[in-house]
Amino acid sequence: MLTAAHCLTNASGALITTNSTVFFDFGSGTQTLNGSAYFVSPLYNPALSASFDIAIIALNGTPASQIPRYDVYRGNSEGGQAVAVVGYGLGGYGATGQDGVNYPFGTRRAGFNQYEVTFNGGTILGFDFDDGTTAHDAFGVNAGIPNLGLGTNEVNIGSGDSGGPTFIGCPLNCRIAGVHSFGLRLGSGDIDGTLNSSFGEVAGDTRVSANQAFLDTVLLPEPSTLFLTASGLLVLLRSARRRYTSELRR
Repeated sequence: MLTAAHCLTNASGALITTNSTVFFDFGSGTQTLNGSAYFVSPLYNPALSASFDIAIIALNGTPASQIPRYDVYRGNSEGGQAVAVVGYGLGGYGATGQDGVNYPFGTRRAGFNQYEVTFNGGTILGFDFDDGTTAHDAFGVNAGIPNLGLGTNEVNIGSGDSGGPTFIGCPLNCRIAGVHSFGLRLGSGDIDGTLNSSFGEVAGDTRVSANQAFLDTVLLPEPSTLFLTASGLLVLLRSARRRYTSELRR
């Protein structure tokens, strides 16, 4: 199962867990599998950047056939496409930010956004959370890359979404293009001036296509059968690091 490296490591990048449980949620019930091995990208260094914030958890047992598996996206045309953003973190509303009381961690939420920029030599894909106004278009205001978003379909990630997937090519050919890594505020544009996943903030995904060598090394001999899950909720021995959050609805 694909996840973010920072979900499995400490601030120095050292592995801190060898005990995890993954829950696959279905309408008919939940299937539980345990982690058996942990692989963190050797290029991951949290002190430098989040460019290679990616890891794989091998699971004990054979997952049931009904558990969705997704191929990774290996192209280079992520920019400008509408992508499906999925997570289990905090929900809320763009005008007021995440709300852990009314929209707590642990519920799957999803929506759409667009990758508009890349960071760190193309290893990070970035999208901003638009409300349709130029004042809160983070990349437009701060980087001269105007895009007013997707209207009411647009979402952001929030605390607890780390390691979740962003899909490209849905609904016909969903593939994992990004892994949720971090969120930030740029110089201006944030609707409330607080880092809380509100309108005008920015999210960064680890770019899966920039990590193909690591994925293929771990997944050989079947690199195309990586089962990354938008329906699986990862629970670590410690509580999952909530460096990031779940989609916020408008």
